[in-house]
Amino acid sequence: MQLAQHGTAAVSSLIFQACLAHAQEPPKAEPIFSNPGPDADEHGQQLGYPVGWPLDKPQNMVGNYSHADQLTPTRTVAAAEKTSSLLRAQTEISVSYTFGDTYTFASSTATLAEYLARNPTTGLLIAHDQTILYEHYQYGRTDHDRFLSQSMAKP
Repeated sequence: MQLAQHGTAAVSSLIFQACLAHAQEPPKAEPIFSNPGPDADEHGQQLGYPVGWPLDKPQNMVGNYSHADQLTPTRTVAAAEKTSSLLRAQTEISVSYTFGDTYTFASSTATLAEYLARNPTTGLLIAHDQTILYEHYQYGRTDHDRFLSQSMAKP
């Protein structure tokens, strides 16, 4: 029992020291911006990623999802009086995930970079607590674009 308590105290001490070090050194990781993305021409790159109808036309989708406020009148939400700043991790997280083929039942492993290289994703931001761990944009989108988040805003 004393060994378990000693181990818990040591882990708690390490966590506390890590928190102090984290608080003293502000994270410096930056977002990554990429002009192309998978099948960029099909998604309207040569047309400047247009915004317009029909909504589901592939060449309009990048523009529509990052400039939905230009499609129809929307209400503007006033900025908060006091903003809540997010920190940035010192380095990007390194994540891999497993996915399967429903026909062969074979599975593969991929990284976030490989996911972005295969999927038409305009922006991917991963945060935990108040820290941004990963932030990448494709198709010329940036952290200043107003993205349509749909159900992602619910949590």
